[in-house]
Amino acid sequence: MFIIHPHERGAGAHIDAFRTPFNYSLTTPDTAEQIDRHAKVLLVQAGIDKPRINQVMALEIIFSLPVDRHEQDTRPFFKDCLEWVKQHIPGVLLSFDVHLDESAPHAHALILPLVKSKMQGNQIMGGKGNLLILIRNRKINYKIT
Repeated sequence: MFIIHPHERGAGAHIDAFRTPFNYSLTTPDTAEQIDRHAKVLLVQAGIDKPRINQVMALEIIFSLPVDRHEQDTRPFFKDCLEWVKQHIPGVLLSFDVHLDESAPHAHALILPLVKSKMQGNQIMGGKGNLLILIRNRKINYKIT
């Protein structure tokens, strides 16, 4: 039902296995299967037994830092990103995982676009035009020292 990347299984060529143990989650560190099960339960509770075939089932937002940030404490930056998601993106935050095992430290926020018992993925992102407005209006300015 969902494509979940808690460990970026398809990105194997870019992953540094020695840094993988430094990855962390800022939400409950569930497995992909647990996250999928949680989302399915929420949908059933909302009365959505069978989503539409073209339904936006999840939103993924990726936050990234420059490649030279591995030696710095990235946790404050990614905590701010997590708070930004909670404040500005409606829906159910399923996971927020930080990956330090690739060239650039980055985080994946996975959101179930379930709002008021309805799936609202198209309305939340609103296509390319609304996404650009969201980026412009909610731009994160942050400097790691």
